Amino acid sequence: MRLQNGVDIVAVARMEKSLQREGFLRRCFSPEEQEYICRKANPAETAAALLPLYFRQGFGLRALRPLESLAPCFLLRTGCVPARTAPMWVPLEDRVQLALLLAKGYAALDSRPYGGSLALALCPLKETE
Repeated sequence: MRLQNGVDIVAVARMEKSLQREGFLRRCFSPEEQEYICRKANPAETAAALLPLYFRQGFGLRALRPLESLAPCFLLRTGCVPARTAPMWVPLEDRVQLALLLAKGYAALDSRPYGGSLALALCPLKETE
């Protein structure tokens, strides 16, 4: 069985309103995610910042849609095994380059700070039988 998870990034104002509703945080986020979100100065802006947390839990970013929207959706998948090559570091804001590499069979498996955002480590995946 293949486990997949999608993460939607919504408008900050909408997330701020949702976070004020009782139980929203508990229903929609794991305890580790809740702790991470609550530590941030503006919890409504942390969705993309959760990517490193997912990478540490063994998820790989396999798709990013749509390219030119303020609300991208990240498709995460477990079981991504990188080929033995050095990763290509691509800024999260460079959605076109990310989409091209993801379409060629790469997966983002790690991240590091880049300016005020993140750079993702994209690796080609091993062929599976």
